[in-house]
Amino acid sequence: MRIVRTCDDARKRITLKPIGPVSLQDVMGLLQRQQEDGTSHYGVLYDLRAVAPLVSVSQVRELATEVARVGPSSPGPVAMVVVDAELYVRACSYAALVRPSGRRLQVFRDLADAEAWLDAETDASG
Repeated sequence: MRIVRTCDDARKRITLKPIGPVSLQDVMGLLQRQQEDGTSHYGVLYDLRAVAPLVSVSQVRELATEVARVGPSSPGPVAMVVVDAELYVRACSYAALVRPSGRRLQVFRDLADAEAWLDAETDASG
């Protein structure tokens, strides 16, 4: 799987656009990279508009458990942009599972709405 990653230090934002299926190892690798390069407090925009729903419900739970367990202690806000109906439901389930661990995560269908929310969340957190 390939992920196009762009980092905008001025906006404190990382944009991730997966091409192909996404595995738990892929996501954990992205979190590790953010911790290593000091950007774990940045907002993250997952542009999942071109991704098919290849993850199962059990994989969503596994990912949420792992992110809560090993993710950064002060993570930045995360926005997911999803257009596929099935993947949207799974993304919303994931968001509900990780929020109790202190993650600020919202799921959107529109890129502009996601970017506006990330701007507001990034401004609010300093």
